[in-house]
Parts: sequence; C-alpha cells; structure tokens
Amino acid sequence: MHVLILGDSLALPRPRHAHEYNPADDEPLAVSFRHTYGARLSEWLSKVYPEPHPIVTNRAGRAFTMVQIHDEFANQLYFMEPNVIILQIGLVDCWPRKENNGSPKTSPNEFESRLSACLKALYLRPHVRLILIGILPCAAYLEQKSPGVLDSIALYNSILKQSVDFHQVFFVDMASEVDPYHPNNYLHSDGYHLSPMGNALVFQKISTLITQFVENDAEFKLPLQTLPFHDEY
Repeated sequence: MHVLILGDSLALPRPRHAHEYNPADDEPLAVSFRHTYGARLSEWLSKVYPEPHPIVTNRAGRAFTMVQIHDEFANQLYFMEPNVIILQIGLVDCWPRKENNGSPKTSPNEFESRLSACLKALYLRPHVRLILIGILPCAAYLEQKSPGVLDSIALYNSILKQSVDFHQVFFVDMASEVDPYHPNNYLHSDGYHLSPMGNALVFQKISTLITQFVENDAEFKLPLQTLPFHDEY
C-alpha cells in the first residue's frame, strides 16, 4: 500500500517557537518526526498490513496553499501511484491577511476551482481514495489578531465537504473535535498547528478510514505483491 500525504506544515514536525528556532541549540522539537501522523501511520501499516510492503510518502510543505497542491496534484497522483492520498490544506489559504486588507491569500472561488481541478484528475484513477483533512479551528485568542479567521475556516471547510462522495472522496471533520475555546491539548502552543496529541487524533481518524477501505471497499485494490527493484536506468 502506498499512502501519499500532500498539504501544508500541519503534516510536518514543528519546533516550539518556529521564528526563534536555532538548530545550533539542538532544542527538542514540540512535534518530532515520530509524533507526526504520517510516521504513526507508517508504523501502524507495517504492523497491520505488512504485505505488500506499505509506504508512506510525505510531500507536505510549509506555507503550501491549494495553488501549489493543484499545480502538482496530477504529477503526484499519476507518477507516485498512491492507493490513498491524504490532503491537509486550507489554513494558509483562508487566513485573513493584514497586508491584503483582511482578505485571504486564496479566495474561496479560487480555492474551490483548484480543488475541483484536482478532483477531475482523481476521477481518472477510480481505485485511489482521497482523504481530506478538515481545517482545524484555531485557538479563539487568535481571532483578536486576525478578525474573522474562525468564520473563514468554517467557510473553507464547507468547500472541502462539498467534494465528499463517500466512495472515492472522504472528509475528516476536525471542527467537531477541536473546540477553539478548549482545544484540549490538540493544538501546538502557537494555536493553530497540531500538537503530538493532535497528530495522534488525525492518525486515529485516518487509520479507521483505511481499515474500512481495505476490508469493505471492493473497488479499493492493492497490488498483489511488492514490485521488484530494478538496477536498469
């Protein structure tokens, strides 16, 4: 099984204070690689579905928006040949920007249009499953710094939800799990990234869906054996 992660920095390790991070200090990360939901997923797959050899490829990038995802989605889908794509995107897109007079970096219309284009590519591979991770509500105090951010998160989540068909496209609703006023340790100290507990929650949701795909979805096909490595170039 090949699981491909696309998205923004929420899928990546995170230092305690990103803007003050100094690698020379060798300070422990707030979210280490082994804490990320991708690493947890890789370990779980190796135990539960060891054959064919499971692979988790994390292609998330810091400050990525739906624009970058759209630009590379077809290449990632057709050439990486995943069985499952996990897409966690939208926070950078929807956040109100002071330098943009409070408007988001990616307009709702462009966000929806580019997502739609990604889905058209996906539908050409009907055996591939797409899991959309809902945008986490940020901590409520950030509303004071960025007025309207919680409403914007809700709006962009509604766009993501419109794509769900419960056959090829699925949605993990994080808003039902994370209360902006009581985030219950699911959020990093910055108020919008995932903590180790938050990563564990996302992993739990993803692993439940993948189990359903493997055990109950007749059209979800895995290769019968791991493809051999070749020395030819």
